[in-house]
Amino acid sequence: MLRRYQKEDVKRIVELELSTLQTSLGEDMLISELSNPFSYYYVYEEFGLVIGYISISYDGEIAEVLNFCVDKKYQNKGIGSKMLIEAINLIDPNSVVLEVRDKNEQAIHVYEKLGFKQIHVRKRYYSNGDNALVLQWERR
Repeated sequence: MLRRYQKEDVKRIVELELSTLQTSLGEDMLISELSNPFSYYYVYEEFGLVIGYISISYDGEIAEVLNFCVDKKYQNKGIGSKMLIEAINLIDPNSVVLEVRDKNEQAIHVYEKLGFKQIHVRKRYYSNGDNALVLQWERR
C-alpha cells in the first residue's frame, strides 16, 4: 500500500536510502519536508513494514522524482513500477522528470518500460564521477 509518509517513517526511510542509494536526504530534511506543500513523499508498506519510498517535488506543472528506492529484498517483484505509477496517478502531473545513474541499467529499464525517455546527460554529476541520465515522462 502506498501512503504519505509520516514523521515515524523517517528513520526507516533513511535506512532504505543508505542501503539502496548509498546516500540519504537525511532525517532533518525529511522531517522539514513534511510541511512543504510542494513535497509529495510516499512510503510503500507491506505486512506492516516500509519496503519502499519515493519523494517527488511538484509545483503544479512538472513533477520531479528526487529519491526512489525499494528494499533490496523486495526488488525485481514489480513494486518499484507500481509505486511510481501510483505516485504519478496521485499527483496527476503532465510531466515527470528524474535522474538516474547511467550505470543503473535495472532502473533505466524500468523507467523506459513505463514510458520515460532520455532528454539529457549530466556529465560526472555524482560524487564518484558517474553520469546522470535525465529522463522525462509526459502524459499522452
